[in-house]
Amino acid sequence: MSDVQVVWECQDRTNPSYKAVVIRTSPYRGMLTVAFNGKVFHTEIVPVRFDAQYGPDTDDMAIWAQRADEVVSMDEARHGK
Repeated sequence: MSDVQVVWECQDRTNPSYKAVVIRTSPYRGMLTVAFNGKVFHTEIVPVRFDAQYGPDTDDMAIWAQRADEVVSMDEARHGK
């Protein structure tokens, strides 16, 4: 059994090849990963308010989504998409 706990995940609506996931790494802390076609190309530590005991906080989700969008936009610009 895996100890990995996915707190949030989102797939890009305009380009579903991109997917962002936040997993819990410790209390009140997570790891945001952004992948393209299943290959992770970006990771960063993110806060998890209230430790997401009953699901992620809406403010956290907005922050994660904004950051994932920034990362995807930079990747698309870098690759001319």
